Amino acid sequence: EEALIQFTKVRLKALSDWVLIFDNVEKLTNIQNYFPQDTHAWGSGKVILTTRDHNVQNSNQIDHVLFVGELNPKEKVDLFTQIMNHGAGKPFIHAQREEASQFLEQLPPFPLDISVAAYYLKSANASYAEYLEQLKHHKENFESFQGHILKEMGGYHKTRSGIVGLSLKEIMASSKDFSDLFLLISLLNAQSIPRELLEKYKDPISVADFIYHLNKYSLMMETPLAVLSLHHSTQDIALPYLIQHLAVTKDSPLLKTISNVLDDYMDHI
Repeated sequence: EEALIQFTKVRLKALSDWVLIFDNVEKLTNIQNYFPQDTHAWGSGKVILTTRDHNVQNSNQIDHVLFVGELNPKEKVDLFTQIMNHGAGKPFIHAQREEASQFLEQLPPFPLDISVAAYYLKSANASYAEYLEQLKHHKENFESFQGHILKEMGGYHKTRSGIVGLSLKEIMASSKDFSDLFLLISLLNAQSIPRELLEKYKDPISVADFIYHLNKYSLMMETPLAVLSLHHSTQDIALPYLIQHLAVTKDSPLLKTISNVLDDYMDHI
């Protein structure tokens, strides 16, 4: 690591205004040793990092944050057709754009989801209906094939289902309370879940820690402090995962506890 730091310093000092990029950072502490600190040694420049950790905005080492949010309908169609038309020789006609727009309404409005769908349809020569049917079942070989296609196209290989699944695994490993809380919010409407309801189920410190971890993996949407919201696609992936890994059945004591919490909360409000 020290040799890499010294080598990087030499290379950057030769540039008048350098840019150092750290991609897909999980923890700031992982890269702190590589942060340029001394302007006399490093010269002038900028550090850019990409991360899914929403909490990074609270660090005093970060000067500016740019959030990549949801695409609007036009942006979804533009990105999709740009990928589909690449190398095709002729652009989509109006009727094709309309058909694509209807298809894209059924996908999460994020660049990754739109890109994965476009690359899959081009590579597998599949129809919109076939893709949506495969997407609904979250089969492992389908996810693997999508990841392989992505890697071939640009080196990135993580799909949304893979990202959410890995994030869930890491969150659940942090605390048993988090597994219970995630199951609770996966069974409710995804939007505007009262924080007070979670605090009826687990203590406020555990709930605060849980919300911190949701933000760490960008699984929570921007909401007022009193509520939290997930994207519906996150719930669609999370609920089957939790049911399998927590061995949830209709007779599970865990479901009985959750239903009692909901019953008490409704009495309370």
